[in-house]
Amino acid sequence: MTAPRLFPESPVLLIDDEEELLKSFEFVLRSHGINHLRLCRDSRAVEDLLTTQPVEAVVLDLLMPVRSGEELLPVIQRLCPDAPV
Repeated sequence: MTAPRLFPESPVLLIDDEEELLKSFEFVLRSHGINHLRLCRDSRAVEDLLTTQPVEAVVLDLLMPVRSGEELLPVIQRLCPDAPV
């Protein structure tokens, strides 16, 4: 696994069911020059997102309704083996 680039070509995927936390993560990353972001509030949509667009890295909430982060982790690792989570 390689270290993520500071200004990734592929987006950084932020996954959290809480809008306020997503916006906070987005603000922090953008303030550090990471502007290519993809936000996802619905854990059911993650697999479809990852099969259609590669990501540089993933920030994953572990406690979400429907599909927890613990359930999504192996899916993310299978679809994006080089992306740090």
